[in-house]
Amino acid sequence: MNLPPFLILHGDKDHVVPITQSIELYEKLKEYHYEVTFGRVHDADHGRSIFYNEDVYQTIIAFLDKHQ
Repeated sequence: MNLPPFLILHGDKDHVVPITQSIELYEKLKEYHYEVTFGRVHDADHGRSIFYNEDVYQTIIAFLDKHQ
């Protein structure tokens, strides 16, 4: 199966989806040699405004630049 690169961003205070689910997805994708980037957003809940910060933006830009 040929999948596109993955960018996984997950808040470490997410009360809806445990961060362990994203970590497991990341590890499984790596196990099968897929291109994947994982970013932990510190003190972030599920999709809150804390995701709108310079560090997250730079992670996204770097990912898109690498895979355009």
